[in-house]
Amino acid sequence: MWKTGNQVTGNQVTRNQVTGNQVTGNQVTRNQVTGNQVTGNQVTGNQVTGNQVNGNQVTGNQVTGNQVTGNQVTGNQVTGNQGTGNQVTGNQVTGNQVTGNQVTGNQVTGNQVTDNDVTGNQVTGNQGTDNQVTGNQVTGNQVTGNQVTGNQASSGRKFCNRAAIAQDDASCTVDNLFATAYIGLPIRFVFTPQ
Repeated sequence: MWKTGNQVTGNQVTRNQVTGNQVTGNQVTRNQVTGNQVTGNQVTGNQVTGNQVNGNQVTGNQVTGNQVTGNQVTGNQVTGNQGTGNQVTGNQVTGNQVTGNQVTGNQVTGNQVTDNDVTGNQVTGNQGTDNQVTGNQVTGNQVTGNQVTGNQASSGRKFCNRAAIAQDDASCTVDNLFATAYIGLPIRFVFTPQ
């Protein structure tokens, strides 16, 4: 299934249950996802595998109070996307597996990631190359009991966020890159136009 050149703007996605789905082998390319509210949804037990998410703009959205639990995000390509001015607040991201994905050449700029619970997830064997993660606010989150193993980040760029916890070079690590990509991945598939 190809999802190309769509505009997804000004929608409210509230109190839905997205459970037990398989999202496989899709191409999501050159879409604009702007000014949407995604609030109070449950995203549980889904498999997101072998998809290509390329050249999309994800701008000015609010992602608030969602539960993202027990999903598998495996073997996807996320390339050349722009994520700017989004608010990701008060979500619970628990017990997910993010494995073997390629996250390349994306720009993640000026987003607010605030007061989320990110607990007991596995982020393993992903590749992050030539991404720009700049000027984000990462504040008041709980990141507990996660496994971040065997990921590769390359290009020599520093991935720096304005984090309340760490103000020195400890905040400029691969963990920030994959935390941002990890939070974004399940939500971006929810936005996919039908």
